[in-house]
Amino acid sequence: MIVKGKFGKGKYPRKVIFNRIESESRKEYYDRYLKSEVWNQRRIRIMKLDKDKCCICGNKAIDVHHWFYPEILGIEKRYGLNAVCRDCHTYIHNHYNKDIYDMSRTHNKRKKKIKELKQMLKLLYLN
Repeated sequence: MIVKGKFGKGKYPRKVIFNRIESESRKEYYDRYLKSEVWNQRRIRIMKLDKDKCCICGNKAIDVHHWFYPEILGIEKRYGLNAVCRDCHTYIHNHYNKDIYDMSRTHNKRKKKIKELKQMLKLLYLN
């Protein structure tokens, strides 16, 4: 499957190497993606970029959090993924992810909202 659009610095169409099977649900697709080598390589890259530290509290990160989920997995934006520790990851899912899902789908609004949530979570962690 080829997805047309601007990806990265080269801005060329990019071949998507993780396709959704027609009969599977969104959850099945996501669960299969998390077990794939495509995700494993992306996860390793994000952990390395974030220096294996939680973006909220600074403790050792063991998870990578999706701040939002693109329609086609495998082409996530860098700003939509962060290394997090298990406690912060659980807290985010229980309290704040709905804010990301409910907002407008423009990238600038998402970036701004993610930045605000990270700052708010850091303040909560410090108190």
